[in-house]
Amino acid sequence: MKKSDLARLRFIRHSRDVGFSLQQIAQLLQLQDNPHRNSREVKQLTAQHIETLNAQIQCTTKNGG
Repeated sequence: MKKSDLARLRFIRHSRDVGFSLQQIAQLLQLQDNPHRNSREVKQLTAQHIETLNAQIQCTTKNGG
């Protein structure tokens, strides 16, 4: 297995650990593989994820969790 394969697997694992869905991870990997990608796309995807996490935190906090 190449170092790049291991790095990709680590990225997937870390992304799952912080709550990204497999669909979101696939999108991030596609962006990573695209040399013409726009960083705005990556920022948009991660910002959406942060909003989702914040909403989950608010819900948990509101319900006493």
